[in-house]
Amino acid sequence: MSTFFPTDLARLYRRLLVAQVQARLPGKEQSAPIRLSDDELGRLVGFGSILALSDDPADRTAAFEIVTCAVAVRHSEVPGFVCAAELILARLGNFPGRGLLRRRYRQVLGNERSNAHYLELEALAREVENTQMDAAGREVLLTDFQCDVLQTFSEAPSVSVSAPTSAGKSFVLSLEVIRRIRARPHANIVYLVPTRALIRQVMLTLREDLAKAGLPRVALRSVPTPIDRQLASRGVVYVLTQERLLSLLHAEDALESAERQLRVTALIVDEAQGIGDGGRGILLHTAIDTVRLRFPAVGIIFASPLAKNPEYLLDLFQREGGRPFLERHSPVSQNIILVGRGHEDRALTAFRLLSDGVQLDLGERDLGFSLAAEGVLARRAKFARTIARKNGCCIVY
Repeated sequence: MSTFFPTDLARLYRRLLVAQVQARLPGKEQSAPIRLSDDELGRLVGFGSILALSDDPADRTAAFEIVTCAVAVRHSEVPGFVCAAELILARLGNFPGRGLLRRRYRQVLGNERSNAHYLELEALAREVENTQMDAAGREVLLTDFQCDVLQTFSEAPSVSVSAPTSAGKSFVLSLEVIRRIRARPHANIVYLVPTRALIRQVMLTLREDLAKAGLPRVALRSVPTPIDRQLASRGVVYVLTQERLLSLLHAEDALESAERQLRVTALIVDEAQGIGDGGRGILLHTAIDTVRLRFPAVGIIFASPLAKNPEYLLDLFQREGGRPFLERHSPVSQNIILVGRGHEDRALTAFRLLSDGVQLDLGERDLGFSLAAEGVLARRAKFARTIARKNGCCIVY
């Protein structure tokens, strides 16, 4: 939580978080849900507009939580909160989030517009700042993080990025692949992923983005075999695990045939925090080090989720002139809800929200079955079925 919260607003903020989650819980509530008045929500939204101007990630996160929760609990009753959220999301540079808000509450925004034209002018200025070209050459609005990290990629040959999982790293990495291919003829890029399952996902994304960018003839490979240069005259992207990269680096064709000799101009290491994962981490370290030693001029991009010291990887692999980039603010919200048996009535289920290390009581619910009376597998199956939407899926830890 932001350190700037006055005590009374901090209390209202926690109540708003609880009210928003309570409205989404399954089952029949056993006590009256929390409800904030319009004046209380108005005070929070006003304070959130101030927090949105801060550079502190905790402040920006609090501003995002305030406006999204206010809209969730009162959008149909107070359309003005939707208009306020639209402007504050623009102030946060969260244009993908604002786009979702506009699609979800199109009718509300069509009937209710802000009279604060100077705020709309501010939002328009932020739109101009955050407009970039996507793979197809179309204008797209990005978050502040995405714009800043793309700028960093263009300024430094090697970059170590740390950001929350939901920040949109994969999108900007794909754009960077396309930028490097366009900037350098015969580019050879290795996109490193930790598992074989991710190879297919990245391959599909890159194939689609390369086609949109008018680069369908760029070779895209997932096998550890060097490709003949005549077949990769427009460049090549290898999507590999660390094991496959080591196989590629030591392939006989890469050492014997001049036409098939491997050249790596750029290395992108996704989920780079895996370098500390035991045996697989040793393989990853070896693969990166081998590329660095064999191709001294190679540019390396490390992408990690929530690493506190992204500069460590630049130092470890001696990337002089490299730039660390640390992002702590997430453009999406996430609720961690703890579920257990009721305190007195074992047929009820108790819910608690974990927020900033504090457990907030969400009350007890009747789910139609007792957690205490079921075996482990049956309990998990029934709970998943209760909280998942029809034809949806659910992961329960």
